[in-house]
Amino acid sequence: MLWAIVEAIYDRLTSSDPFPGWSFVSGITAGGLIAVALEWFGRWRKTVNSDDALRKLDARKLNEHLKLFGSFTNTLGAAIIGAAFIVPYIGNHASPDQVSGWGVGAGALLPLTGQIMLRFMRSES
Repeated sequence: MLWAIVEAIYDRLTSSDPFPGWSFVSGITAGGLIAVALEWFGRWRKTVNSDDALRKLDARKLNEHLKLFGSFTNTLGAAIIGAAFIVPYIGNHASPDQVSGWGVGAGALLPLTGQIMLRFMRSES
C-alpha cells in the first residue's frame, strides 16, 4: 500500500507534463490557503463578542491546527524527497543524474510552507 502511494507520487512528478509536480504543489498550496482563509474568517466572526477565555481557546485551536499542518507538510516533503531519490534506483537502477529535480524541489517547498504557516501562531496568554 505504502509502496503504491510512493510510486503514484513519483509517476505524477515524472510525468510528461512540461512542469511535472506543479499541479501537486499548487493543490497543496491552494488547500493550505483555503484552510487558512476558513480559519481566519471563522475566528473573525467569533471574536466580535468574545471574552478572554474564548480568545485563549481560539488561539489554542488555531495553534494546534497550524502545528498539525506544519507536521504534515514536513512529513510529506520528506516522503517526496525520499521517493525522488529511491524510486529511480529501485525501478531501473538509474544513475544519480536521473533524480527528479521537480521531486526534490517540491519536497523542499512543502516544509517551507509549513514553516511559513507556523508564523501565524497566536499567543495563548
